[in-house]
Amino acid sequence: MNYKDAVKLATKKHDGQYRDITGKPYICHPLAVAEKFDDENYKIVAILHDTIEDTDLTISELTENYGLKSELAEALDAITKIEGQTYIDFILQVKKNRIATAVKIEDINHNLSDIENDSLKEKYLIALYILQNMSNY
Repeated sequence: MNYKDAVKLATKKHDGQYRDITGKPYICHPLAVAEKFDDENYKIVAILHDTIEDTDLTISELTENYGLKSELAEALDAITKIEGQTYIDFILQVKKNRIATAVKIEDINHNLSDIENDSLKEKYLIALYILQNMSNY
């Protein structure tokens, strides 16, 4: 799977979805996150970073049907929040994968650029601190 294929797939899977924050088509968000990277592997994870949580697409499908590399599948798995998981546990999970960490930092930065809600900002700022400053354990 290359970046162009990932964009087509993400666009198809997010069709009809809109951002709660802005009301814009959802695909604008992963595209904005992906634009922050030059490396194709990071761009692929960035464009697909919400597809597992927000669509019917699975990581198994991505590897078996679309040829997603195992390193990228691991990053997508790390950046996918599990139902019932606390946000802090999720961020600690992300922190264990270098690609997922870089993508999540840009994801949070893009979210912060769109929100005005102070409680969400606090949550995101704490997550950024963990991702950018705390060592892996």
